[in-house]
Amino acid sequence: MAIVIGGGGAPRFEAAVADWLTGLAHAGTGLEAATIDLAAACLPADPPPLGAPSGDPDADGAPGTRPCSVRDLAPWLAGADAFVVVTAEYHHGVPGPLKTAVDWFDAEWWAKPVGFCSYGGHAGGSHAAHQLREVFASAHAVPVPDPVAVRSPDTALLAGAARHAEGMLRRLDWWARALRSARDRCPPAF
Repeated sequence: MAIVIGGGGAPRFEAAVADWLTGLAHAGTGLEAATIDLAAACLPADPPPLGAPSGDPDADGAPGTRPCSVRDLAPWLAGADAFVVVTAEYHHGVPGPLKTAVDWFDAEWWAKPVGFCSYGGHAGGSHAAHQLREVFASAHAVPVPDPVAVRSPDTALLAGAARHAEGMLRRLDWWARALRSARDRCPPAF
């Protein structure tokens, strides 16, 4: 499982949430979790051109058109069987860097479950999580129900969300196993 952070929120809080989720995942499901920090990935600000596949070849079949930072991150995403996205909410929406990161990849998300842990605003970032569910579904990922919402970027509030997060991680683990089995039997043809 990969925990994806770096969508423009408070970096120290995102890292604390990633560590917290890693501990819960290992204790509750035995899952190993790696953290992918999008800020460290230095992805280009602009997504790929519309209509161009985000794989290595461009629309004309020329290889190597992905920027180096995108090529470097691709194997990390491709190697994960499931994702938890930690996101802040700004003006009831998704931070730009996170949406751009989703747009740079296709096959890396295909037929893989995605859970969300959001924070910010009165609703604990639930508007951003709702938008991400639609974005990831259109990328052929499988958003799991019941995202974890934290009202404030304060690690003391994480303790109250542990039971909810453990449930999300169990569902994510179930979907990861089921979808891995399905991908092994019949690779996605999207």
